[in-house]
Amino acid sequence: SAAEAGPGDAALLVHDVRNLLHTALNQSEMLEREIVAESARERLRAIRQSVAFAASLCEDLLATAAAGRKSAFGEVDLGTVATSATAAFRARSGDTVPIQFAGPEGRVLIRGRQTEIERAVLNLLWNALDAMKQAQVPEPRLDLSWGRDARGAFFQVRDYGPGLPGGKLGDLTQ
Repeated sequence: SAAEAGPGDAALLVHDVRNLLHTALNQSEMLEREIVAESARERLRAIRQSVAFAASLCEDLLATAAAGRKSAFGEVDLGTVATSATAAFRARSGDTVPIQFAGPEGRVLIRGRQTEIERAVLNLLWNALDAMKQAQVPEPRLDLSWGRDARGAFFQVRDYGPGLPGGKLGDLTQ
């Protein structure tokens, strides 16, 4: 049973789920090309994006299992993180959402684990897209900015959705 499975068995299950999600993703992309009604295409696109996000989570789980333990902290360039996370996001979601970059000319280096920072940024992108879809924003778009100010290095993901309902920001910090 799944409750008796060890870490290696869990990785095999995640691998199988990821493969099934990729199959569903490929089939939905082919079906989207065949459908004429725009409302049906939009619903299928939403399904495809959810499946792509689930596949992305499986890939993160597999990468974590393969690493066995966390990598050491090192220098991380926020511009590289922005480029890498955006490429992964576009590969899985398609080019349905324009993304505007705004970073300094020079590099912004921090200490951390690049894969974990990329995963966090990718998660912010998925959450922003999901929020805009739920709010039925007619032309969703995202802004990514990074740099360094008086408080230190920063990375910002901005969407053009309705924002958080009152009192929800405190829940996020928990």
